[in-house]
This record gives sequence, structure tokens and C-alpha cells, in this order.
Amino acid sequence: MRIFVVLACLIATSAFADPVPRAYINNEDSHPHEVFPNRTTEFYIDVLKSGGRVDVKCSLSGTVNPVTIKTFGFELMEWRLPRKSFAITKPIDIDVVGQITPGTKDAWFRFTNGDDGHLLWHQCYNN
Repeated sequence: MRIFVVLACLIATSAFADPVPRAYINNEDSHPHEVFPNRTTEFYIDVLKSGGRVDVKCSLSGTVNPVTIKTFGFELMEWRLPRKSFAITKPIDIDVVGQITPGTKDAWFRFTNGDDGHLLWHQCYNN
């Protein structure tokens, strides 16, 4: 019986534990947008005093070489591509995940379309 009471108390207290705070991009895309050749698109993150975790899903499409991602105020985690600069020949979905650096006042990420003649299409939203 004592084990049951202790277990019930542990479960109850863990249910009220604070989850990792989320930091959200404030310019989600409701539909795909173009990035012209040799231009960038930026996504600004609402920074929390406690930092927060960024978790954004982006769909990229076009025939573009290279596309480059740059971050400010956080480092990419769980990045599945071999580099931060890559080519696209078919639509891909990528996750932009990271922990905001403590004390950061501004955080953002951007995609640069480094191709001289093709449009990059993107749609990003909070995951």
C-alpha cells in the first residue's frame, strides 16, 4: 500500500512539472512563399526570458543550389542534413530545432537562395 501511495504522489507531481518552454516563430507561413535568386527569407523567434526551445517544420521546394540556413541566438539540434548549405532537386521537409541561448535578446533563422536563376519556395510553421 505504501508503494502505491508513493507512486501516486510521484505521478501527480510529475504531471504538474513545468515542460520546457517553447519559443515560436512569429511569422508562420499559411501558404508557400518564394525566395528570389540570391535573396534571403528570415523567421524571427519570440524569445522568452527563460530561453525556450524552437521547433519549426519547413517545406522547401524548387531546383536550387545552394540553399543555406543560418541561425542567430540558437544552435541547430537534430539537423539531419550533412551541411547547413545544400542543394534541392525535389521538395523536402526539414526540422529547425534548437535551444535558445540563455541571455539572447534576438533569435532568428534564415534561408538564403544562392542559386542565380531559380526560385526557392518555402513554407514554415511552428511544430
